[in-house]
Amino acid sequence: MKPVISILLNLLLVGSLIAQQGLKADYYNGTNFNQKVATRTEPNIDKSWNDIPPVPGLDPHDCSIRWTGRLTAPETGTYTFSAKVDDGIRVWVGGVMVIDNWQLNDDGRFTGKVIMRKGTPYDLKVEYFNALIEGEVRLLWTLPNVQSPVVVESKYFNEKPKPSPQQAPAKAEAKKILHPLPSPTQNPKNNQPPSTQNQRPSNNQPPTVEPWS
Repeated sequence: MKPVISILLNLLLVGSLIAQQGLKADYYNGTNFNQKVATRTEPNIDKSWNDIPPVPGLDPHDCSIRWTGRLTAPETGTYTFSAKVDDGIRVWVGGVMVIDNWQLNDDGRFTGKVIMRKGTPYDLKVEYFNALIEGEVRLLWTLPNVQSPVVVESKYFNEKPKPSPQQAPAKAEAKKILHPLPSPTQNPKNNQPPSTQNQRPSNNQPPTVEPWS
């Protein structure tokens, strides 16, 4: 009987870990996370809309979204994160702001680079707002030695960390090496909501990207 119970517990554990795959998405009315409307787990960050909101009860033209979770690098090297947005976006990897464009954009494209280690889980936070008409937000990355960016797949995300009591997390080696740069196609609108948190460090040294521990 005990072996059967052990097998069932292991199956439940595996199912729990699979269910955790993806990112936690918190939806708010208002451009500064004013009123929470919904929370759900999503496989990636890749959506657009006009009059029909991504979740019921959300104002499609005056809203904000926050995604949180862990991102694990499939190999060691330099990763380029890309964001295509209408309107504003901020991206943190391991607690370091990689992309910061908290303003109105018709079709903004922004990038930033970090060095990541294979198999290391990094905290990921993405904040987005839409203030006028249609909304769009896509988070992509370009892997080391790859030319084309792709949407980050759900298999690299985990809403919660996998339990691994027998293995200590690796020490951080990743560093931010490039500030966000808008593409020449950027077409900013007027007015900018205030940025209220997680400003870049004022010194000139690249901050260390800390993995989850």
